[in-house]
Parts: sequence; structure tokens; C-alpha cells
Amino acid sequence: MQGERDRPVSRKPGPTKRSAAAGRPRSVPAQFGGVLVRLPRYVRLTYAVVKDRRVPANKRLLALVGAAYAISPVDLVPVFIPVFCQIECMAALLLTVRHALRSAPEEVATAHLEGTGLTFSILDEDIATLRQTLIWAGVKSARVASTTVGRARSLLGRSASRVWILGRSGKVGPLPSEP
Repeated sequence: MQGERDRPVSRKPGPTKRSAAAGRPRSVPAQFGGVLVRLPRYVRLTYAVVKDRRVPANKRLLALVGAAYAISPVDLVPVFIPVFCQIECMAALLLTVRHALRSAPEEVATAHLEGTGLTFSILDEDIATLRQTLIWAGVKSARVASTTVGRARSLLGRSASRVWILGRSGKVGPLPSEP
């Protein structure tokens, strides 16, 4: 039974972890791009799940809350933090619709997934990709911050040593005293 849910039902191939060119693993941004391409399908899937009365009411409400959170201007992660906010909103949408589908009868979940050209395995891979993208963006941000702090420290260190040298040579007057 579980194997039927993972059977591809899409005309388009699902996400692959390897690039077609050289058999190399796809980069995290390329995998994230695949999730972005499928985002309209996830919106249609969420809409269909919320409308379907065969899905338990509390799970439909959960999917609706996930969709509302994704489009809401109020977020746990502030909007001005570039990639993190978007990943968080997409994760809320995907996780809530997956939970609603897993609690629905199997034929209902399969019908909705077939209608949007998705499978449970694609949905799970996309959630894993969002997790990988979040880690990748965090590492990149930490590297940029570390480099920036290092450069600022180096610049300040050079400026301070120049002031100290000028002060020792007598070319700089005494510092003003406090009143």
C-alpha cells in the first residue's frame, strides 16, 4: 500500500539529486530552485485539500493555517532576513499540507497528489531540500559575517597603530580632556 503512494504520477520528472550533465550532485541552490518551480503546484494542492470534505476538518484547518501563515506579513523570522523568511514560509506550507494528506484516506491523498503531479516522495524530498537550503544559507551567512568582522578588525587595527605611531612621533596633539 505504501509503495502506491510513492509511485510517480507526474508527467514531469521529480527532483533528482544529480545534475544531468556530469552525474555530479546538484548544488543546494539548484535543488531549491526545483522546489520554487513546484511551489504553484503546492498552492493548488493546499487549496484542493482545504476544500475537500473527505479530509478531516482539523487537518483541513491546519493546512489552511499553514497557507495563511505562508502569505501573512507576520513571521517568526523577520522579512528583512533574505532567504530564511521565505524558507520558513514554504516549510510551513509543505509541512502542514503533508500532515493533512497523511491523515486523509489513501485514495483521497493519491487523487489530490495525482491532480497536481506530485507524490509523497517528491513532497518529502522538497521538505528535506528546504532543510538543506536553510543550513546552506546559515553557513554562507556565517562565513560572510566572519569575513566582514575580520576585515573590519584588520582595518581598525591598522588605523589604531597609525594613530599610536603618530602620537609617539609628536605629530598628533594631546587628546582633549573631559570637562
